[in-house]
Amino acid sequence: MKSDHHRPPIGPSELSYIEFDEIDFDSRPIILDVRKKAEQRSVIGYLRGSMNIPLGVLPNSLDRLEPVKHDEIILVCLTGDHSNLAARILIEAGFTNVKVLRGGLSGVSTAQFNIKLNKPPG
Repeated sequence: MKSDHHRPPIGPSELSYIEFDEIDFDSRPIILDVRKKAEQRSVIGYLRGSMNIPLGVLPNSLDRLEPVKHDEIILVCLTGDHSNLAARILIEAGFTNVKVLRGGLSGVSTAQFNIKLNKPPG
């Protein structure tokens, strides 16, 4: 019987809007927005203090995140789909504290929370 020493990486934790709303941002979690710049300029806007690395360039940009490899990283996108794909990339690269905002930023604009989005100029 052949033993498999390679276990699949554990998936990301998902944060509800309530959990995201209760985050202590003084603890400086990294908020990584994986949308394209054009999507950030959409009606929904973006989170102040978030870092933007679009999903399409994330695999080639992991070196930018290397210093925070073991810090809390919360991934956001419009609906949560791209965040989940980005989470897989980070986890497979050895990132250890990856979380995803369930439902993405699209639900933030309609939810009654204290999450503040910066509106794009114009």
